[in-house]
Amino acid sequence: MQITIAIRMISGSMMCLLLLISCSSSKPMTETKKESGERSVFINLKITADSVSKNSHVEELDKIVTMGHFDYKHVVTEGTLNYLTCILYEDQVSMDTVVVQHPLYRIYEYMMDNGQTQYKEYNQKEAKFSLRFQLKGKTARIKIIEKLVGLYPKEIASINL
Repeated sequence: MQITIAIRMISGSMMCLLLLISCSSSKPMTETKKESGERSVFINLKITADSVSKNSHVEELDKIVTMGHFDYKHVVTEGTLNYLTCILYEDQVSMDTVVVQHPLYRIYEYMMDNGQTQYKEYNQKEAKFSLRFQLKGKTARIKIIEKLVGLYPKEIASINL
């Protein structure tokens, strides 16, 4: 009786394995990714502060677009007062949003001799930062909106990918 149960368990497992094999794609993984049309874009940017006009300017340094998919989670910096909201538009539709600490207004955390945590904001005139997005559409654009303490948010860049 135990042998009959073992044979049934094995044959059931074999049936599941055969079912999985028959349902899987016969194409190599790289072909499946190419057909999906997914692309990954990595973009390096430079932001500068204009002391006369009090405006920030963003310029694209370089970008890399590759075929494929990456798994990621965007991290929002908690407690940031000055930040950039970067919105990805594909085929005129908002697809993804990333919020990053403003590169010109960095907040650093450090430990005092007495063990207490302190924060210091350091303002820079220019800084570099990077973004990455998953692309699926035919056309893509990134809109960058700056939010500074005490001021309304304003668009400071629109970059075509």
